[in-house]
Amino acid sequence: MPILVVLVLSMSVEFIFVLMPFAPPRLSLLLDAFIGVIAVVVFVKILAERSWGLIPAKYLLLLLAFTYVCIAGLVINAVSAETAFAGTRYFFRYVPVFLLPFAFKLEERDQKIILGVFVIIALAQLPVSIWQRFFLYSDLVTGDEVRGTYGSSASIAVNACIGLVFALTFYIRGAIGVFKTVLIALALLVPPSLAETKVTPILMGVGLLVLIWQFRKQLTPGKMLLVSIASTAGIALFVVTYSLMYSPEEDMGYFDVMTDERYSYQYEKTEAPKLELNDTERADVIGKYDPSAALLQGRPPGRIDSVLIPFQALWPDEPLALLLGLGIGNVSSNLGEGGAYFFLHERMSGAGTTISHLIWETGVIGCILYLMFLFAVVADCLKSRHDSEGFTTIIAMSLVPVSAIMGLTLIYTNTFFRPDIMLPYLFMMALVIADRRRAVAKISEPLYKPLSNKTPAVPI
Repeated sequence: MPILVVLVLSMSVEFIFVLMPFAPPRLSLLLDAFIGVIAVVVFVKILAERSWGLIPAKYLLLLLAFTYVCIAGLVINAVSAETAFAGTRYFFRYVPVFLLPFAFKLEERDQKIILGVFVIIALAQLPVSIWQRFFLYSDLVTGDEVRGTYGSSASIAVNACIGLVFALTFYIRGAIGVFKTVLIALALLVPPSLAETKVTPILMGVGLLVLIWQFRKQLTPGKMLLVSIASTAGIALFVVTYSLMYSPEEDMGYFDVMTDERYSYQYEKTEAPKLELNDTERADVIGKYDPSAALLQGRPPGRIDSVLIPFQALWPDEPLALLLGLGIGNVSSNLGEGGAYFFLHERMSGAGTTISHLIWETGVIGCILYLMFLFAVVADCLKSRHDSEGFTTIIAMSLVPVSAIMGLTLIYTNTFFRPDIMLPYLFMMALVIADRRRAVAKISEPLYKPLSNKTPAVPI
């Protein structure tokens, strides 16, 4: 199954460079090569069977609008071909994987196999993270290099919280027992504790609160007790581990660090200088002007700062750039000669979070379109929770609290750089939505007769 190859690669390709530091960096393009193959197969399948009617029209319209904004930004900013290629890779690599469940129907057996692979990968983080923390990087004080098989410590934290939510949802629905739930939860919670990712308790708390809200009428006292124990144990494990291994000062614990302004990297009250756009008619000055040099002294901007900085730097002098962005790849890519505004990424955290990346490269309009897409998939997922009692319904119920976790990642990390988070999430979302569309197709009158009986059309 090609999708399994893509999903496994997305969650393990960076581990190749841990095992083989001498491996060429371009090996990471292996994932994009497989996505390219899937793109061809998916588009041919959809066109051959005229099954585009299964794809909700709102997604196609949002994709077209977002593509238009990206093209406009490329033209207005005269972005080079190699930079545009890098930007396309960041923003559009997830589209074929999202469309795959609409092109091919995955039976319940296939869904269980895919979920089983996710479980194996999640559990593999335990021995790998222990090896990295106590053997491979034992001389380092920080836990940032503890990444498991993923690309970053942020990924190991986010995926652990997502895995915990899935395990508890399947337990509440009666799909797995108490013993398996406890073992899976413990195995999931150790790696982020070793990785020192301070956002872990926050992500976990938000996910579990939404989970409890969703099942508030179905939770028995016994199940509520287990969920409460899992929540408390997970947060306690992280807090204790952090206090013992990573406390920056004696007698300072996790909560002390989170409330001390000296150790907070969320909001630094950074004031960005006005950004004078490069003169695109003179190739010798493109990328030379650097108004961010003043920010080299002191700490880098915080995550909230990174979202506010483009407004400070571009408004009101460059309203078009604020609306349409500086061109995809022009801030985030160092491919070849690099984007003209790559210094914004290095010194202003221009691509440090999903929201800042979107605003800088696709403008406020592109950012709004992307958020509209996320709201649309979550809304469709909410509808799928009550459709049936099948396996897909349990997945849909799991994805509701997962979406709350993903919402926080928009201002915590850059999910466009995290295929190990983004690909599985969008694929599972599309799986739920596509199954619901097929169910609706069975009871709806199609607008036209499809060429194949395998994939019926759905009214838009």
